[in-house]
Amino acid sequence: MRSLAFCKTLFTVVSLVVVSACEKTVINRGYSINEEDFNSIKIGTDTVHNVFAKLGSPTLRSSVLDKTGGYRWFYSGKQMTKFGFTEPKTVRTDTYVITFNSSDVVTSVNRISEETAIPVEMDTVTDKSGKTKGAINELFGGMGRYIDAYSKER
Repeated sequence: MRSLAFCKTLFTVVSLVVVSACEKTVINRGYSINEEDFNSIKIGTDTVHNVFAKLGSPTLRSSVLDKTGGYRWFYSGKQMTKFGFTEPKTVRTDTYVITFNSSDVVTSVNRISEETAIPVEMDTVTDKSGKTKGAINELFGGMGRYIDAYSKER
């Protein structure tokens, strides 16, 4: 009788764990994009201080001025969903680019989504010429560090 009660309890606990693991989880990375906030920015009227008050700190600020002395703020966010133990899938990726002129007034607000982005091909291999270690260097390369640290302790 006890083993039957134990089996029922175990089955109930396992069932609850399995069902709860299948729940949908929404994961937000970066800036939480709200289109209404960006639509409220008035080109030619709002300043950098107004934008900061409405949206907060940007994800990235350009460090290079353009030809007119203007600069850009980037607000970037990504939303993903995940079911149970599966890998997260990207639902939405958005970046808003706000351009300011040299007088700190908004000149443009642009939205870049996955559909409108231009893919950039990147080389994922780093050139390591001249940086490879030989067998002797691998074996004895760190010897000086250990001997020096040991002598300082004494």
